Amino acid sequence: MNQLPAMKSPRRLTGGSGLTRQRLLKVVLGALLVTLPGCSRSFWRQQADRDVYEAISERMNDPRWQLPRVDVGADPDSRFFDPYDADKAPLPPDDPSAHEYMHNSDGIGGYKSWHKLGDSFSIENPQWLNRYGLSPEMMNPVTGDYTGRLPTLEKLTLTDCVELSQIHSRELQTQVEDLYLAALDVSFERFQFNVRYLGIGGNEPTLTNSNVVVPHGSGDFSSLGGKFGVSKLLPAGGQVAVELANNTLWFFSGPNQTNSASVLSYSLVQPLLAGAGRKVVMENLTQSERNLLYQARTLARFRQSLFTNVVSDTTGSYLNLIQQTQVIRNQRQNIQRLKNQIAILQSNAGQKGNVIRAELEPVPVGLAIPPLLLGKLEFLTFEDDKDQLVWRDNAITPEEQAALEGLSADPKFQLAVREIIQNITVVPTPLNVLQLAGTLVNSQNQLRSQERTLQDGLDVLKQSIGLPPDLVLTIDESMLEPFNVIDADLNALETEVTDFIRVWAEIDEDNPTTEQLQATNAAFGNLIDRVETAGFGMLDLDVRNLESRYERRLAVLEYEEDRQRVKADVDRDLGLLQDARGRLNQLKQSTNDLSQTILRLEVPTPAPELKPDAVEGQLDEDDRSPHDLAREEILKGHKKLLQITRSLSVVQIGLRVEQITIPEFNLPMELVIESAVENRVDLMNQKAVVTDARRKMEISANQLLSNIDVVVDGDIRNSGGNKPLDFRGSKSQLRAGLRFTAPLDQINERNNYRSTLIDYQRARRDYMALEDQTKQQVRRNWRQLSVLKRVLEGNRNALRLAARQYESAVDESTAPTATGASTGGGGLTGTNLTNALNAIISAQNSLIATWITYEQNRLGIYRDMGMMEIGPDGIWNDPQYRGTSDRETQEGLPGRQTLPDGGPDDGTEKNFPDLDNPPGVGRLGTGRSRLGGDGEADAVVFATDGKKE
Repeated sequence: MNQLPAMKSPRRLTGGSGLTRQRLLKVVLGALLVTLPGCSRSFWRQQADRDVYEAISERMNDPRWQLPRVDVGADPDSRFFDPYDADKAPLPPDDPSAHEYMHNSDGIGGYKSWHKLGDSFSIENPQWLNRYGLSPEMMNPVTGDYTGRLPTLEKLTLTDCVELSQIHSRELQTQVEDLYLAALDVSFERFQFNVRYLGIGGNEPTLTNSNVVVPHGSGDFSSLGGKFGVSKLLPAGGQVAVELANNTLWFFSGPNQTNSASVLSYSLVQPLLAGAGRKVVMENLTQSERNLLYQARTLARFRQSLFTNVVSDTTGSYLNLIQQTQVIRNQRQNIQRLKNQIAILQSNAGQKGNVIRAELEPVPVGLAIPPLLLGKLEFLTFEDDKDQLVWRDNAITPEEQAALEGLSADPKFQLAVREIIQNITVVPTPLNVLQLAGTLVNSQNQLRSQERTLQDGLDVLKQSIGLPPDLVLTIDESMLEPFNVIDADLNALETEVTDFIRVWAEIDEDNPTTEQLQATNAAFGNLIDRVETAGFGMLDLDVRNLESRYERRLAVLEYEEDRQRVKADVDRDLGLLQDARGRLNQLKQSTNDLSQTILRLEVPTPAPELKPDAVEGQLDEDDRSPHDLAREEILKGHKKLLQITRSLSVVQIGLRVEQITIPEFNLPMELVIESAVENRVDLMNQKAVVTDARRKMEISANQLLSNIDVVVDGDIRNSGGNKPLDFRGSKSQLRAGLRFTAPLDQINERNNYRSTLIDYQRARRDYMALEDQTKQQVRRNWRQLSVLKRVLEGNRNALRLAARQYESAVDESTAPTATGASTGGGGLTGTNLTNALNAIISAQNSLIATWITYEQNRLGIYRDMGMMEIGPDGIWNDPQYRGTSDRETQEGLPGRQTLPDGGPDDGTEKNFPDLDNPPGVGRLGTGRSRLGGDGEADAVVFATDGKKE
């Protein structure tokens, strides 16, 4: 090769390479630019994801804590989903006052490119409401608020609420992130035992050893130095390191020269006492692996808790909202009953006789009755010289009132006239009406409070499932269908029968015509037909429904006395229904006979003169006209029909309360306790924490030992010149020795060791406390379930009795007295009605409350036993919540989520339970421990020790 002369133009490093110093400079600088920044953010994030999901998938080896979701990314439909690039997200909305310090702090200008990736106008996902018909275009670009009203989520079912909680629950997302972070710690601790790079880069720059190119001058040279090494931590505590260092110089003055100095160094450090041994060295890895298992179990447990929280455990849970809705329904029905009874009693009180009297002593002399008042006004004189002013009508016109008041100016006569007018125009309010009116006001106030409580509960539900409180939400009420013990159509029919009195009142009381009687009786006959078709039709359907469940109803009762009571109650209901049917047939026949009688009636004759000794203007039946008798017969028939309709309501209550069912729970207490101890994942974690504390004792004890390390190191150098890998044994060194530190200053280590001893004892006590608490929980729930079964039977009977009490009180309030007037003025009647109404609403509320409490305890005992198997969609695999719609194959349910890296939990059924084990509550393994599983829960019979429990 020919050497190029020194010149200012670019010179070549070697004669044949064609590489100029400028080109070398570009290569070196380019390499530095590529390697200095390191890998991209997305590279490291994706690498972390791969390591984390692999570690998590290794924990999915037990059905009791298999998880359908391990991806740390939020659901795209959730409020907290971030739709932007995870590594280059725009700047979120900031507090204006705080934002100033990002651009200027203490007078020093800040970073100027904070906004280079843009600005988002909302912290929450701006697209989460798209599925409900709203879009970002409907949002204020400054505040991020929607310009219109939020959508209304109507008639949410229990499944809908659980699904929303799986999407929007912030607590669930936090638990998933905690699982991710635990796996992230595992990936780091595993990396500690991998081959690690000690460093790749240049040596420390000096005047003669720097990675630079000097382009001009007689001493031009280029230097490139670097080192590369690896190390590995051994499980017993030893650490091996190997490093290669090289420094190469190219001289450009004089003959081309290259000088390369290489050193291959190695070392081995092995602790013998403190820091030695697998129990010390592997502790961090062991603990991180165990922590990941704990967090996987915690997440599985949280999924159970999330379901129970949404369904039963909080004031805004679905079951509590269902109960509150039923309480409001009951209160509204009670208010309607109160209003009806007040109207009836007030109407009865306002019905005046045709004769109104006032004492008059004596009748003014020469008083003559004007033509306008003939037939209505009379003066009667009795043997005891007590005269009476008599008005023969229950109404008075203004003209008649003026004529009556103008008959005489005598003060006594005017006093009698005012008494008659007041009795005609003023409707008295009996004591029983006043009592019911006071009860009505209190009931209306209670209803307002209950409606507010329901709205508060809905807000709590929104909070628990992650929805904003100003979003309008209603729940589906289909679960309340069994508690609809009086059909709304039957209530409407009873109201129609009650309102028929208005039709009857249209008949002319003084001169009822044949046409009026015929039309009214025909309308009454049609009403009877509707009661027969609609009312008895509903009851016949209730009878058929009860017959299909009757044997099962008797079979689930634990005590013979309950079975006998149910049989007697049902027999009485069927007897009452048969009796009501017979009374309706008789009423139907008498109505038809009355229709024929009305057709034969002649023109009505005027009523005979009232005798002075007649009682309150009432005529003997023999003295009354056929038209009056026919009118009275229609009224009597109406009262009979009203009693029949009320009887149907009482029978319907009895038939329907027997159809209210509860899911059976027949596990013996011993099995419940054993299952809870062996299958509660949080109890498993707590037991493992005891061992963690015990291991930490050993670690702390190890730190009390002396530090004695065996140290072996050495290096091998090259021969120099331009051969960087020409290592020579003659230029090598080997060093070996012991490194010793006496344990003289160990106060901190001593204290740490003593603390771990105490921590271990605390961990033991904490485990025993949690185990005892677990047993206490399931024992309490088990006993409560047994009690609630009996209480529910009592609630059924109480509602039956309350319905009969109400029917009796209503009949009593409308029963005629000896004079034909109602007893509506009695205070005792009002008290009886109030008590009967209170008994009905109390029995209805107690019935739904007991049913809800039973279900809450059933949910709690399965959760506390560790046997609540939650499906991939977040729903408990129990027929009460899966229902008929979920009697599908497993493929019909939401599948398990595939791990982001295609991990081993790919949705296959390899971990599903055997069909021979009860589904829905896990699998009964050795030692009668639950091993989990998916599927439906049917009737469960457990075999223990060869005996069926």
